[in-house]
Amino acid sequence: MSALAGSALRPRLRPASIVVVEDERIVALDLSQRLQEMGYRVMRTVARGEDALHAVDALRPDLVLMDINIEGALDGIEAACRIRETSRTPVVFMTAYAEDETLARAQSSRPYGYLIKPYESRELHATIQVALARHDADAAVERSEERLRLAMDVAGLVVWDWDPRTDRGTLAQPGAVPGDLSTLLAGFAAADRASIRTTLLRGQPVTGVWPVAGPVDGPDAGGRWMELHAKPLAGTRLGELRGSVESGTATRVVGVLRDVTGRRHAEERLRQAGVVYERIADAIVMADSRRRIVSVNPAFVALTGWTEAEVLGRDTDALLHEPPHPDGFWEALGKEPDGLWRGEVGLRRRDGRVLVALQTASRVPEAEDDEVRYVLTCSDLTSMRRAQEELSYLAHHDVLTGLPNRALLDERLDHELQRARRLGHGVALMFIDLDGFKTINDSLGHAAGDRLLQEVGRRLRASIRDADTAARLGGDEFVVVMTDLAQPEDASRLADKLLSLLAEPVDVGGRKVKGSASIGVAVFPQDGGDRGSLMMAADSAMYAAKASGRNHVSFYTRALARRARRRLDVEQGLRRSLERGELALHFQPIVALSDNSLVAAEALLRWEREDGVSVAPQQFVPVAEDSGLIETIGVFVLERICEHARAWTEAGLMPPRLCMNVSPRQLERGDFAGRLHRMLDASGLSPDRLEIEVTETALRSGAASLRQLDTIRALGVRIAIDDFGTGYSSLSALKHLPLDRLKIDRSFVQDLPHDTGAVAIVETIVAMSRTLGLCVTAEGIETDAQLAALRRIGCEDGQGFLLGRPLDAVTFAERLRASAGGPTRPVRPLRG
Repeated sequence: MSALAGSALRPRLRPASIVVVEDERIVALDLSQRLQEMGYRVMRTVARGEDALHAVDALRPDLVLMDINIEGALDGIEAACRIRETSRTPVVFMTAYAEDETLARAQSSRPYGYLIKPYESRELHATIQVALARHDADAAVERSEERLRLAMDVAGLVVWDWDPRTDRGTLAQPGAVPGDLSTLLAGFAAADRASIRTTLLRGQPVTGVWPVAGPVDGPDAGGRWMELHAKPLAGTRLGELRGSVESGTATRVVGVLRDVTGRRHAEERLRQAGVVYERIADAIVMADSRRRIVSVNPAFVALTGWTEAEVLGRDTDALLHEPPHPDGFWEALGKEPDGLWRGEVGLRRRDGRVLVALQTASRVPEAEDDEVRYVLTCSDLTSMRRAQEELSYLAHHDVLTGLPNRALLDERLDHELQRARRLGHGVALMFIDLDGFKTINDSLGHAAGDRLLQEVGRRLRASIRDADTAARLGGDEFVVVMTDLAQPEDASRLADKLLSLLAEPVDVGGRKVKGSASIGVAVFPQDGGDRGSLMMAADSAMYAAKASGRNHVSFYTRALARRARRRLDVEQGLRRSLERGELALHFQPIVALSDNSLVAAEALLRWEREDGVSVAPQQFVPVAEDSGLIETIGVFVLERICEHARAWTEAGLMPPRLCMNVSPRQLERGDFAGRLHRMLDASGLSPDRLEIEVTETALRSGAASLRQLDTIRALGVRIAIDDFGTGYSSLSALKHLPLDRLKIDRSFVQDLPHDTGAVAIVETIVAMSRTLGLCVTAEGIETDAQLAALRRIGCEDGQGFLLGRPLDAVTFAERLRASAGGPTRPVRPLRG
């Protein structure tokens, strides 16, 4: 066969390039000439194995013709093995030796041909063409296998091959070793492996997902899942394999394995989300980019009365919202960083009624072919609003008489004073204190006392104009605000009328009880320019009326101003007390009502003057608030608490929690939160061991106070509302405030358990606290009956003289030492 004819066996775009390895120069030259005559390109002729390696590496020929016995350290077979390892260039051996040993060694390099010298040109040409064709076929197979491997990797598939006759097989993945079925399905449960084996031996395919042993890192931690597809085949050769086999005839099982842990967990999360969507109590609406409804959940159907079929495709605003969201609302929602809005909306039911609902509107990030763009969740606020209104009523009104309480009185009086300034009118404020009420209450019982208070409230309400206000401050104290006062005589006539009405007998349980009252009157603007001064003037006048023999009306006079002077004396003495070190902290225990164990202690400020006279907190704390000294005193209290805490901690006596009162003024001014942070760091007191108590007034004193409270809560310090129930706290506000505890005001506790109104208030506060996840402490526990009532209601902690009186620091430390469970040390004295 000619070279031209032979080349047709393997068409090429260019002549095949060959490197010749032959140590006999004449043979090499002859071979090169013959190759060139056949149309091949001889790139280089070398005589040594080492040179052959360099030539192949540098020239990248299509073929190497290799003599076995050549010069150098490497013979032809060793050189061929190296070439296969490094470049996979096909090698054809040329040798005069055909011994079995030589052939065996040559086979280890997997040559593409073996020529026995001497050979003819056409034999050489045929061998070269076959070698090149075989190499091209091998390369094509390798490329195909590589593509298959990459595709399997991308798909996460592992080929699975098993011979049921020998129970041997392999997994086509790196590092896998042949093994039996148990090895191939390592991690599968024994029962699952047995079931899979049985099914395959019956000639039936297997497909499914199984749990396998082995931890999984990341969000899907908790177990792995493998998907297995396997099919029994019959026949022994590749071309003879049949896909349809009978039981026991399978000779080979081929399939794939894939780790579907992520998919499985995603499906489980989707299932859980579906359960939530179907079972959640909140109504959910899903809408497309044009706000047309695409899906609603059962809670929506129950809340609105619309069926899903009736609302699909409808505009959310036009159908549901009353009024609709303002123009630009939905576009602005997309521009919010979190794509979220929350607020109250009017939700229109199918029957036309409009519900007040708390709605959360969120924009879903856009995704290809994703129909849902907006998700709306709605919670019916009807029950919460009703509870809020009830609590608001309780917070603003006296439960027993139905009259406004101090909080509502303050609001109305402030409003009337502002109006009077604007219009130039007068306002009369009357303080009313029932004479001898305690005697009636003690002799006839609390029920009789309550009946008397209710009748007093009714008479006051019936005796005044709609524009006027009658309020109960607590106990037997009432207040009347008379508006649009033209002259003081008008106030005098109303006061005399009230005095006469209150002196009329009251039917209490079949008995006629005759009482009286002392009334103090102050007039705006001459007796006081604001609520505080007017209240103080009326209070002074009321005490003057009592001093005049009771059942009397007394107007504020300049003679009563002496009381104001005494107030000034308290302020000046308080300023000196800070310099003289007359202030000290006492600590009142707070105990768990379940077992009387100590859970905390409240730090209470005490003032003992140089002359040994003790000034009650009721006398100097209000003065400190009004004068601004409360800020300096607050710093002193905080420093002392930190110092005591450090000393007690060193002695092994630290109580679980220390509580301190913080006034609204401290939160409104200065950097109280920053100062608190620095003092905690300096003292080493853990923030969660400190609880600050603020009044409801502090929560309404402005954004600056709320920011301070947020910062304080972020430090880890606990926050409690002190005297809860005496101010205004809406449910919607409470659930968003950084609170940990509510302290029930002593005014409710002192009327337990006989006052049904007080019981109702305390039960409401405890139930509400549980709903909001807050702890509860009752203040002012002084009797066993009060304690028993609070335990029955479910109040957690308590504080009061019955449970422990305030103690100085030394005495309190000894109490801590007496209840300590471990070794203690002496308490280090504090500086100053």
